[in-house]
Amino acid sequence: GEIVHGIAEEFFGAPNKNIGEAFLLVWRLSGLPPAKRTKMADFAVVAFAKVLAAINKSRTLGEYREHPGLLMRLRNFRVMMAFGLHSGWAIEGAIGSE
Repeated sequence: GEIVHGIAEEFFGAPNKNIGEAFLLVWRLSGLPPAKRTKMADFAVVAFAKVLAAINKSRTLGEYREHPGLLMRLRNFRVMMAFGLHSGWAIEGAIGSE
């Protein structure tokens, strides 16, 4: 979360929640003028690229890539990320009964 949350916040996004290895990050566009919406959408894309770069450059994660125990079980282990980008209406809030 440190890399993902830090970079999202640096580019005006808001970490919303983590579900396992998945991160929900939000860049609010509603109420902004069109030019500002475009800029915020650009920030989201740049943040995704920066997260990928930071993960690949991380020394800590690099140590996991070379960990003998992981390599025995997961040949060519690498931390990977995938991203989805959505613009439009969404429902936010807590999930669950507590």
